Amino acid sequence: MLPCESVQADVGSYGILAGRTASMLHPVSNMALFATSLYSAYLGFQWRRLREIGEELKVLNSQLPSISSGKLKSPIAATLATLSLDLQALKADPSPESQSKIDLINKDISIVTGATAIDSNIAELTATRKDLLSMNLRDKHFASGSVLLGVGVSVSILGAFNTYMRAGKLFPGPHLYAGMAITILWAVAAALVPAMQKGNEAARSAHIALNVVNVLLFAWQVPTGLDIMFKVWEKTSWP
Repeated sequence: MLPCESVQADVGSYGILAGRTASMLHPVSNMALFATSLYSAYLGFQWRRLREIGEELKVLNSQLPSISSGKLKSPIAATLATLSLDLQALKADPSPESQSKIDLINKDISIVTGATAIDSNIAELTATRKDLLSMNLRDKHFASGSVLLGVGVSVSILGAFNTYMRAGKLFPGPHLYAGMAITILWAVAAALVPAMQKGNEAARSAHIALNVVNVLLFAWQVPTGLDIMFKVWEKTSWP
């Protein structure tokens, strides 16, 4: 362990790296990273919703009934219109054969009409999926996650290094421990991505859980971070 006098001498030799400009880099960057975390979380949940909609549509489409011509397909409006036209044409023919066809079409119309609620749900989910697809969620989430991993880890390390340059030591406490945990959680969450890309649902759930904890920790350490930032501002000078 270096003597106190030697440590303080070394601290002074860092110059601008221990000044206010470098010292403010960590808190300012983390404000941006916190906002990025919230944005990335939003993108991640929307992307997950997009995958869930696909499964929900499969279930709803399987619930559509069959008519005399085969399995109904959404949207059913075109089928209903065709049946109505056929019915009108057959009503002009009073033959017994036409009557049997009329009865069959009426039955089909009743079945199709009964499926309108399912069809409405399919239309709504399809529109939502179209909107989500237009947002390019996957690439944006990947990009924001890459920023958190690359910039976040770097800023965390540089923040501790800057503290050491200014004070000659680190200050163990809630802010430091939370920062360490956040950095570790970023790394572990990123490590799950290869498994997620292979469709591993356990990895996806773990990724979400880790990042939820991460955001909560980030929010929890904001007050202590601001308090430290104000103290650093008072004890440093430009540049």
